[in-house]
Amino acid sequence: MLLLFLLALSAALAQSQPKRQDELPKALLLARYAYVQALDGDRFNLRLPEDRQAIFDVEDALHTWHRYSITLKRHDADLTRWKPATA
Repeated sequence: MLLLFLLALSAALAQSQPKRQDELPKALLLARYAYVQALDGDRFNLRLPEDRQAIFDVEDALHTWHRYSITLKRHDADLTRWKPATA
């Protein structure tokens, strides 16, 4: 009986522990293809030179990481929009 109580208590404590802040969402872990764009447009918008450079920098970092393949079309991507949790 004591063993059953301890088992139930440990299961309840495990479920009540909050999720760690540094854990990545499953979508980021399962995705293979990513699309990168700025808030005001994508890499093909020539009127956004600073945003275009930021897009290229992010794409270069993702390419170097070898975690995701970059797509040129939004509908081909697993990752198109991700907002980190606000503190």
